[in-house]
Amino acid sequence: MEAVCTVNRVVRGWSQYFHYGHCPRTFVRMQDWLRQRCRKWLWK
Repeated sequence: MEAVCTVNRVVRGWSQYFHYGHCPRTFVRMQDWLRQRCRKWLWK
């Protein structure tokens, strides 16, 4: 659970920093990457 909280904090900060620009493709790519990494972590 601690890992999920850490990842959430980092992603939230990253998205708030880059929120000022219009970059939906970047957020879609980030969401796909995070989903893939979480899936790999859960499968271990």
